[in-house]
This record gives sequence, C-alpha cells and structure tokens, in this order.
Amino acid sequence: MPISAISGFLDAASARTGLPKPVVAGGIALLALAATRTAAGILGDRKIKNTKGLKVFVTGCDTGFGNITAKQLAEKGYTVYAACLTDSGIESFNKLAASDSRYRTIRAVKLDVTKDADVQACRALLEREAPEGLFCLVNNAGLHAAYKWELSPMDMIQKDMEVNYYGVVRVTMAFLPLLRRYVASNKSAIAAGQAPPPRIVTVSSIAGSVKASPSGSYCASKHAAQVFGVTLRQEVAHQGIHVSLIEPYYARTPFLTVIDERKIQRILSQPKEVIEAYGGEADIRKRMSRSAFHTAMPRVLEPPEVMNVMVGQVHAWRPNPHNLVGFESNLLTFLLKIMSPQQWDRMVHVFEQRDM
Repeated sequence: MPISAISGFLDAASARTGLPKPVVAGGIALLALAATRTAAGILGDRKIKNTKGLKVFVTGCDTGFGNITAKQLAEKGYTVYAACLTDSGIESFNKLAASDSRYRTIRAVKLDVTKDADVQACRALLEREAPEGLFCLVNNAGLHAAYKWELSPMDMIQKDMEVNYYGVVRVTMAFLPLLRRYVASNKSAIAAGQAPPPRIVTVSSIAGSVKASPSGSYCASKHAAQVFGVTLRQEVAHQGIHVSLIEPYYARTPFLTVIDERKIQRILSQPKEVIEAYGGEADIRKRMSRSAFHTAMPRVLEPPEVMNVMVGQVHAWRPNPHNLVGFESNLLTFLLKIMSPQQWDRMVHVFEQRDM
C-alpha cells in the first residue's frame, strides 16, 4: 500500500475518532498484533456440532442483544430459556415459538434479576426440566440508570449496581450447581472430547474498563461485573466450568437509542443550586438528549457485530476468557495503557463536548 494511502487512512481514522494521528497509528499497530493472535485462536477453535439437548439460559431477552441471541441459538438447535422482565416479552416469544418451527425450542420465562424469588423460581424450573444440568448461562440483562454523580438520586445509582452487578452475581450463584450437574452428567464425554464443557458468558461493556463521565455509575457497575467474572473464572476452572467475558463498544440497540424522558425529569428535579452548578436545565437537557448514554455517538456498532460474538462464545467448543468487540473497544483499551490521567481526562472532556 502506498504511503499516501496509509496517511489518508490515518487522517480519516483520526477525524472519525477525534484522536491525534500518532495515537491512532500506534493503536492500529497494536490492534494488528492482537487481531493476529485472535484470528489464530478462532481458526483453531472447534465449534459444537451436536447441540441437541444442550440447554442455555439467557437473561435480558425482552429486546436487544438477548432477544436476538436467544433466537439465533434456537436456530442452531439449542434449547433456550429466554428470561424476560416483561409479560409482553414473554408473550412475543410464545407467539414466535408457536408460529415458527425454528424457535420451538425457546422457553420464555419471567425474571427480574434483582429479585431472589424470581431467580430461585427459574432455578427450580431448570432443576425439573434439565435433570442433566445446564450447559450455558448468558448474563445479558443490564441497564443505564444514573447520570453524573451529583445529579443522580441515590436510588438510580443503586439501580445500576443492582442490575449490572448484583443481578449477575445473584443469577450466577444460583445456577452454578446446575452447571456442575452438567459436568457430572457428562464427565467421561467431556474428558474424551466428545461433549463441550459448560460455560458462563457474561456481556459486560467497554465501560467496565474505561472511566468516563457522564457514565460513572454505569462504568462502576460494569467494572464490578468484570472483576466478578475474572475472579469467578479462577475459582471454578478446576470444576470444569468456563467463564467468558464480552466487552462490546456501544451498539445500535434500544439500550443506546431510546431516550428516557422520565430519567431526564428526575435528574432535573435535583436542587436548583446543583442544576446550576452543572450548566443549568437547558444545557443538561441537551446533553442528556444526545443518546441514552448522554454523549454524542459519531459511530456505534451494528447489533450483529456483538451478537456474533455472543453466539460464538456459546457455540465454541471452548470459549475465550476475554472478548473485546469493536475497533473502538480495542483502541480505548490501548489508550488507557499509554495516556496519563491528565491526557485521559482531556480526551473525555473533548468527547463530552461533542455536538454541544
């Protein structure tokens, strides 16, 4: 490739990301090495051929990643328990399963991951219907409840943790015995390489690795979930259970695109002195209305980019422990390693001022 073409590519990447050209060049070089290593792992990875009887439990299936992942897994022959928060989500899956033979292996169940009773009811259901154990748990349920720290009522901050962290812990702890039961039921086949090992796939976010306003509460909850996933992996590896973490960049789903006017109103109900300290009502409203993450998003991932990884980690014979999804996720991870705190803060400020 001619030098001029490379330079033009770097100029375009710099313009798209808002980062200095040398930083983009360094990031691309590092990503090329990472991509080579990842490709080597993917090419050498077995896929599961016989999915009959393998049971997968997916949380957060009302919309977005969980909804489509449940459908794609059913298409591959898995028995899928699609956990939904709403009755409408359950009804939608029931109609689909009744009308389309590709989705007859989907069983929609009610689950609020913040409620012990719901989680235990789902566990009891699986104990009855899956005596051989659970093959895979996909922790996908999540939300973005809070805004900037001082502008957010405490219950909104707690909600981020309740769903994104405690919800993951609550469901995982309840289902670990079911995953061990799968190991016991298939011990000789797993040892002989004739049955895939069980796994937990947790969908986190690049927000769990970065520290960026105005999503501090969300970042904290996702970071907690990631630490849980890594340390759990270390604790259950000897039991034959795999743990895979997925860190996608922001994607074009209702999670990002739907603006919650009720949330904005709650933020604006804070004391006047606090509202004025952060620019006033009009400025806050404009900032919060740019996206559901309250910042401008010049580029986001398309849902299939994330779903392919989610389904891939369920369908791989041995899942990868850590999966960054999207160029931006890899680039941000690289920048965190080379930038000083002052440089990082300036970059966050620049991004927060976009479209203002």
